[in-house]
Amino acid sequence: MKRAKNKPTLQEADAGLETEIHVNRYRRGGFLSRVKELEPKFPGLKAVLTHDPMEGKTALDFAPDPPPSTVVYAVTAPYPEYKVGPFTLKAVLTMDAAEKKSLWVAEEGLVTRELIEEADFLRCDHCSTRRRRKKLFFFTHEEEEGFTQVGSTCCKDYVGVDVERELRKFGRELEIGFADDDGWDAPRGGPGKVNGLDAEFIVPIAFLYVERHGYTSKKIAREKDTASTADCLEVIIARPHPDDDPELEAERDRIFGAVHKRKEELLETLAAYAGEQRERLEKKWSEFLFNLCENFEYTTLGFAAFIASDIIKKRTKANGNGKPKSKCLDLPLSTKMADLGTFELTFLREEESDWGACYFHVAKAKDGTTVMFRRSVPDLDVGEVFTLRGKVKKHLKDATVIGYPKPKPVKNGKGK
Repeated sequence: MKRAKNKPTLQEADAGLETEIHVNRYRRGGFLSRVKELEPKFPGLKAVLTHDPMEGKTALDFAPDPPPSTVVYAVTAPYPEYKVGPFTLKAVLTMDAAEKKSLWVAEEGLVTRELIEEADFLRCDHCSTRRRRKKLFFFTHEEEEGFTQVGSTCCKDYVGVDVERELRKFGRELEIGFADDDGWDAPRGGPGKVNGLDAEFIVPIAFLYVERHGYTSKKIAREKDTASTADCLEVIIARPHPDDDPELEAERDRIFGAVHKRKEELLETLAAYAGEQRERLEKKWSEFLFNLCENFEYTTLGFAAFIASDIIKKRTKANGNGKPKSKCLDLPLSTKMADLGTFELTFLREEESDWGACYFHVAKAKDGTTVMFRRSVPDLDVGEVFTLRGKVKKHLKDATVIGYPKPKPVKNGKGK
């Protein structure tokens, strides 16, 4: 029989057999289902969660490091009451080289722990030979009172069956029952999930990146021979390297600083979006929605980037509902600098120009007045309110292009 990979090694313990199994937090459901399946065959089987490093915390509390991926379960299984003809195995006592005793008792009362602890490891009631033994078996007989103490070598001769072998067989069957091809601590299966991450960790990071730099799919990135959003996220979450671009290091610091400040908002946004998509899936099944919903717990960088961009797209669309329509600035074109009003940044995207990288901004006033401008530095965040000074360069259909923009962030209604 082929030996299964990653079988948990069960050790003898007071309750029979016990082991610790490390389980990926997103495979806990499958692991506990396996425990339930095995319970009828192994009465008394228990799996107790003993360590969860994320208890009372969120995935973002560990940023910039990803959150721990595994939890620990203590699995215990009592030996069954083993009966051979008139004989019933009631207890097993072992002693290691350091004279440490390990006890298993099938039935408390008849074979008390006190009697077992006082057991003579030189004695065997079957052969009466005085010699040192590592293991003792205690049997009762249907027609006799008390119990008989037998050494492991004499067990087969005394009851007619190799009891020790049968108990090892019980342990092997339980190990095989818990065997998993990849190991329970392996990532949840599925295409591209080998290097996946906790969605509550990576999607908020992707959200903050896409909010400023926009979204570039892998397909578009290949066509334009540029980096995709997923590629950029891979660098952002990697540990800083001495050769990293200073601008990239600054962006990494900005994102992880914002992650902790906006933690609750980001996690609530993700939870609301996940709930909406699951409701859509319940109403009408589609392969795309099914795959999307499969990524709300454990996901890849590509899916995280898409989810973040879709959240921003839907939020931008929703913000337009019930609000004044976008319109141009009610000022004539001018080559002179002027105070243009107070605006909220609604969109920010990094672009390439003849002079290098620049940042395309779209901002809207409370009355719907919309302005667009480009700057060489991304010193504003989406959602930030600022006053704007500049030149009215061009009127489009529903927005005005501003030249020489000079934004000044507003705090409590006053310029910083």
